[in-house]
Amino acid sequence: MSVKITCSVVFLCFAASLYARKHTVSGYIYDAQTKETLVGGNVYESGSEKGCFSNQYGFFSLLLPEGKRTLNCSFLGYEDMTLEIDLQKDTIIKIHLSQTSTELNEIVVLGNKKLKDMRLGMVEVSVQQIKNMPALLGETDLMKSLQFVPGVQNTSEGKSDISVRGGSPDQNLILLDGVPVYNPSHVFGFLSVFNTDALKNVTLYKSSFPARFGGRLSSVVDITTKDGNRERFSGSAAIGLPTLKFNIEGPILKDRSSFIFSARRTYLDLLTGIFIDGGDNSSASFSFYDLNAKIHHRISDRTFVSLSAYSGNDKLYQKTGEIEDIEMGHEVSTEKRSWGNTIVSGKLSGLISPVLFFKTALTFNQYRYKSITDDEYASREGFTDIRKMSRNFLFSSGIKDYTVSGDFEYFPASDHNVKFGTAVIFHDFNPEVISLTSIGDTVTVADNAPKHTFAKEFALFAEDDWDISRKIRLNAGLRFSMFNVDSKTYAVIDPRLSLRFLVADKLSLQACYSLVQQYVHLLSSNSVILQTDLWVPVTGKIKPMQSSQYSVGVFYELSKPVFFFD
Repeated sequence: MSVKITCSVVFLCFAASLYARKHTVSGYIYDAQTKETLVGGNVYESGSEKGCFSNQYGFFSLLLPEGKRTLNCSFLGYEDMTLEIDLQKDTIIKIHLSQTSTELNEIVVLGNKKLKDMRLGMVEVSVQQIKNMPALLGETDLMKSLQFVPGVQNTSEGKSDISVRGGSPDQNLILLDGVPVYNPSHVFGFLSVFNTDALKNVTLYKSSFPARFGGRLSSVVDITTKDGNRERFSGSAAIGLPTLKFNIEGPILKDRSSFIFSARRTYLDLLTGIFIDGGDNSSASFSFYDLNAKIHHRISDRTFVSLSAYSGNDKLYQKTGEIEDIEMGHEVSTEKRSWGNTIVSGKLSGLISPVLFFKTALTFNQYRYKSITDDEYASREGFTDIRKMSRNFLFSSGIKDYTVSGDFEYFPASDHNVKFGTAVIFHDFNPEVISLTSIGDTVTVADNAPKHTFAKEFALFAEDDWDISRKIRLNAGLRFSMFNVDSKTYAVIDPRLSLRFLVADKLSLQACYSLVQQYVHLLSSNSVILQTDLWVPVTGKIKPMQSSQYSVGVFYELSKPVFFFD
């Protein structure tokens, strides 16, 4: 009897040891020429369905049985690569993919994801696709390219603002390297603030919002910028009808540090003075610019640090005057308007272990708007006296955010991805400041609104993306958020759920539910030219906006292209 028990124990231990002999192969996917990380690269084991995609930082993690394994690596527009590895322990590798150089007479671009990997409401837009879209006066535009996605419309003809399934533009969460952009438009909304030369990846979520995103009701536009070429210097320059722009990137320390700098400026202000001439004392000009800069450094094979910055601004200048006989009077009015964004972000990311990836960030972002109007009057009273008056009107508004965040990704298995993290945001609202001063009749109007309103926001999230079986895929998450303003605190838990069922190899059904809160509101004028944007928080009387979104979708693969309805 004891012999049988001993043999059973030995057999169970041996079977458990065989089952436990699994190791993690993880690493990063790079462009072989520039060493730029590739987002959404596919890594899978040959002969099986075990695979994964690289995350926003090019990182992937795959749990495989011990022994000799064959890995296939692919990315749209790059040559596929096959790797042979002998997996005896947890292993970190680097995968370098080369761009496809084959010339074809005709190119047909098809979706690169399998039907079972498609997610309801999520659309990935490549930078090359944006550059191939119809351009306004020769200038390609990110936000206009999103208007071709089903469910996304423009707010008015020619403008780059988007409305997703009936929502207003301020209900779109637009993230530049994870930092919200409060005003995504140049030229009164006809161009976006995003220079395509600096972009690496764009993902639009119009439903099925992951738990890591919150704060807006309609959609999420997640934009990632390039890290820069770590191998050699390169650059480009272009002149179009509305803008001049150039881009330069290269290594600081070869294969360790890189930089990228992109600039864009209009020269419309040089032309408006020629084509707009209102008389002896009239003139007008308009200009805008934006700058993108980023430094990326590899501390080790496991840890990276980056510092990025964005600055953009629009300026409008108008001067109108009327000089007639002094008996009739004299009047000159000067108006100056400016608005723009500033973003600064520092990030530390890397591996805690082969199955645990982390990212921490300190960020600052600001939106500002200012309008100054100066009026001067002169008229004759009687035969000798000349009466002079002047009036100055100042209007300004803005918002500043200071954010500390930490995100983690855990890969317990090849078909299992868990994300969790937290963020603390300090808001400084400068909703409206008005100052009116008159010299002559001596009239002064003090500010009629508080100069600053402070608010604190806290968020904690967890989400699980899990292939339960070949047919069933689940993405479930919770987001807990708190918003404190004027001694009032709102606290809400938002559930997120997405389910996919693969009916057949070419047919899948998907459904999702999202509950989302929005704690800030945009008050904007309806004027196309003389616009004013006021960002204000919720109050004790004005509660957060809330949206419950339900979506269902049917995906069917007809031949090779994938068609879907949701």
